[in-house]
Amino acid sequence: MWVWLCQDEASESRMRVASLVEQAQAAHDRRSALYQTYEDAINKYKSIKDLTMFGSNRKKIDADHKTLSQQIGSIQTKLKTEGADAAEKVCLLPKL
Repeated sequence: MWVWLCQDEASESRMRVASLVEQAQAAHDRRSALYQTYEDAINKYKSIKDLTMFGSNRKKIDADHKTLSQQIGSIQTKLKTEGADAAEKVCLLPKL
């Protein structure tokens, strides 16, 4: 018995956009959490006064931030090919 599945391009596109938006939200949430991590590192430096440890923590946080920002940028590029509305909203994330 042969079963033919009808492919709905609009439905597939919506699913791809939803998946990309979900990925962008997850990356943004992780990036937002880095700000708290940075604040924790500052507070730890204030109490311990260890500049070397603070410097290494800051470099790690900065690298993570850069990676997540690049990830969001990559998702924005993919969204532009799928749907302009979603891409515009994701473009606002770095401003938050």
